[in-house]
Amino acid sequence: MIKAIKELASERDFVIYEQPNFLNIWGFRANNKTPNSFDDQIHVFTVVETAQSPVWAYWIFKCTTDPGTFWLKNPDAPKGTAILNPGQYINSHAIGQHRGQYTALVQIAPLTVTRDYNRDNILDFENGKTASGIYGINIHRASRHGDTFRVDKYSAGCQVFKNIKDFDFFIGLCQKHRKLYGNKFTYTLIDKQMESMSKIKQSTKPSKSVTSQYKVKPSTYAFFSPETVADSIYKGIVSKDLDKVLKGLFRITDTEEYKKVNELIKAKQPETTTAKGISTLLSKVFPEDPFRSKYRAQLFRIGLKWGAKGWMLSGIEERELFSNQDAVIWDSSGNCFNVPYGAYIGKLIAEQNGITTFQATDGRPYFIHTTSIKNHD
Repeated sequence: MIKAIKELASERDFVIYEQPNFLNIWGFRANNKTPNSFDDQIHVFTVVETAQSPVWAYWIFKCTTDPGTFWLKNPDAPKGTAILNPGQYINSHAIGQHRGQYTALVQIAPLTVTRDYNRDNILDFENGKTASGIYGINIHRASRHGDTFRVDKYSAGCQVFKNIKDFDFFIGLCQKHRKLYGNKFTYTLIDKQMESMSKIKQSTKPSKSVTSQYKVKPSTYAFFSPETVADSIYKGIVSKDLDKVLKGLFRITDTEEYKKVNELIKAKQPETTTAKGISTLLSKVFPEDPFRSKYRAQLFRIGLKWGAKGWMLSGIEERELFSNQDAVIWDSSGNCFNVPYGAYIGKLIAEQNGITTFQATDGRPYFIHTTSIKNHD
């Protein structure tokens, strides 16, 4: 991996820092113009001194390098919403407060952006107007709870981590860098639409000698591997090992990844039988609570929708829900919480038998009586 990154840097005349614990922070923008998803990556790598010899530590985190749909439709600047241009920005960021709320990397030097000015929900990387300056293009997190599945208001051009655990781990690395080299960080952005990624192979976990130096681990070290996840889930189903199944499901973060794993699991089944998907197999092998509640919670988290015909891969509808009275919501474990009149509670997952299932801002599914809510399409 490091060899490939060095070759890429050499081709672009970019700097790679090789001092121990000096962070290299690179963003990789996906070849996708559809906004509002965490489909990009931030790669963080550094040399670590071990008892044997210096080695490279390498981590990959899911993120967005693009603004969310809300800001594309409602620009916070007259010329349009900022989309960061690819390039290497030396000493562009420092540890500070994102909007005065929490610790993040904040912009301290000019960056070049393209202004998406036409107020639609399509990312315009080439048709906007380019400018350089201080625009508050920070590197921060989305929700303070778990994974976030839609960008929405979390990015108006910032580089935003999908997972809070990943972000906390990243900030820990940044604080170690600051103690050794001062409060300046270089950010490099590679656009897969413009740059070839054929040389970048799948990363592996850092060596044990590296991971032992870090008390907190991020949620993932490497690219999502549908083959590995499908193997884990299928073995768990065959052996009726729910823990193995849940471990595999937890590594799936959205419906697109679920589709890939689902097809691989169908392919693993004997040709003499009608191939069944993950949800069908799970309902057959684990038909009763508490096992059913556990895997259903993971399917909801991934973004599947439960309807009259069973589980659907359509994801979560763009319907925002508010309480129309003082109400009670509850989770799959039966824990109850009070919400006041007029509160925003989340986005619709499903409505059935007088109960509405919704995704709250912490990314988890909850339930509420349908009569206690009002919809905003």
